[in-house]
Amino acid sequence: MEKIDSLGFTLIELLLVIGLLAIVLTISSINLIKPQRHANLNSAIQSVVSSIAEAQNRSATGDASIDSQTKNWGVHFEPTTYTLFAGSYQVGNPNNFEQTLPQNISFSTITFPNREIIFEKVSGEVLGFNQNASQIVVTDSISGNSVTLSINKLGAVKLD
Repeated sequence: MEKIDSLGFTLIELLLVIGLLAIVLTISSINLIKPQRHANLNSAIQSVVSSIAEAQNRSATGDASIDSQTKNWGVHFEPTTYTLFAGSYQVGNPNNFEQTLPQNISFSTITFPNREIIFEKVSGEVLGFNQNASQIVVTDSISGNSVTLSINKLGAVKLD
């Protein structure tokens, strides 16, 4: 019998290579999604911290952009939204600035009274501050990661 030299790959070799590629692509795609989830949580936290600082700044500078009277400014929190407001919080007020958190990001714990932080005019300090009621926990429901925002009497935010 003659020996036949065949060029190419066998079916088993092709299936093995395709299977290995499928495993590598699956593992790499999972690892590519994790940083995105972490970035969504960080982005949400930075946006919340920025809104808190804006409310404090508007109170301290006496911002009267809504009407002629200088008012306290604050931030009201719901599980998936937060609202920058002047004076006292009223649902549906057209002067409110409402922000929605990204999908699967929520406030899992809000210990502030009435779920809001209000800053005093001129001083910019937290109105009616209570050390035992000064935290907000932001949670990513998919990854389970959470970050605690602790606000002190002066309105400084600490991330835990």
